[in-house]
Amino acid sequence: MNPYRDGGRIACQSATDTVSLLFSTPGYDSMRGYGRQDARPTYYAKKVRETQKMIRGIIYDMDGTLVDSHLDFDLIRHEMGLRPDQLILEGMASLTDDRLAEARAVLHRHEAVSAAGAELYPGVRAFLTQIGQQGLRQAILTRNSRKSVQTVLANLELHEHFDPVLTREDGPIKPDPTTIHQICDTWGVKPAEVVMVGDFAYDIYTGQRAGASTVFFTRGRSADGLEGTDEADFLLDSFDQPEPLLKWLTDK
Repeated sequence: MNPYRDGGRIACQSATDTVSLLFSTPGYDSMRGYGRQDARPTYYAKKVRETQKMIRGIIYDMDGTLVDSHLDFDLIRHEMGLRPDQLILEGMASLTDDRLAEARAVLHRHEAVSAAGAELYPGVRAFLTQIGQQGLRQAILTRNSRKSVQTVLANLELHEHFDPVLTREDGPIKPDPTTIHQICDTWGVKPAEVVMVGDFAYDIYTGQRAGASTVFFTRGRSADGLEGTDEADFLLDSFDQPEPLLKWLTDK
């Protein structure tokens, strides 16, 4: 239960307490645009730290955040022989050498197909351009393979927006915060001066462990019961409606 949701009102206690903002746009479906009348995107700026920091960079997860690559994780787990509740990379780490080689082949095959057909979520390209024009650095931090990420960036012409791009081959995978620290070192900034944006609880936990602010991209899913949303500093439903997020970034 989130104690800061109050039916759309703005709740402020003090400069050091939690500030909650709720913005709703009826009839918007983040996957299809306007038209679904029961869809109500929400944007929550839930936590303001006592010491305000200027944001100098944004780190994004890729699949499920910037692009929809249509990966079928249940099918991948099934073909690998993993349990339905296992995370794929963690599950692979427990396999014997023979099974691990087979599992890697399964994952690479699925990632190659999905990368070739990946599509940007609505509003992402314009958002990335606007953030770049404001002088903020942008990076990608993903559990996907380098080869699949490079395919996505090339096909969708996104390379110019991101430096660096870190994949699972580049260091400990999320939720280990090491790679966020690597990005901060590259940029010459502190973790408190960056934001981690992702659609999965591990993105939020990684940002928190690194000392960064966090944005959970819900993709229009209900935040109730969605792991990681209560811990995130901001909930974003769609990049097509970025004004609350841009204001939150500026206010920080």
